[in-house]
Amino acid sequence: MSTHEIRSVIGAGLAALPWCCIAPAAFAASGVAMAGIGATLQSAMPLFFALSVGLLARAVVLAFVRRQGPAWVRVLVLLSTPAIAAAWAFRFGWLAL
Repeated sequence: MSTHEIRSVIGAGLAALPWCCIAPAAFAASGVAMAGIGATLQSAMPLFFALSVGLLARAVVLAFVRRQGPAWVRVLVLLSTPAIAAAWAFRFGWLAL
């Protein structure tokens, strides 16, 4: 095998790697990702709260009012609704452990 072929194989292997998974994992392992992301996303917290409430309300309507989806979807919505509500309550200080 020539040097050119070896470089081609290495380059193709690197291009085929799932960089969408490797790069965030590397940043998270090094701690670089959380340094700036926390401060940046803190200002968008009301938007995330409104979005999660809206999507959760839609899931409840589709699962229980319109009866769409299989039974496991209703179980999943039934279990995730209080868990999400508790997470947000804990985040905003409405629930203290």
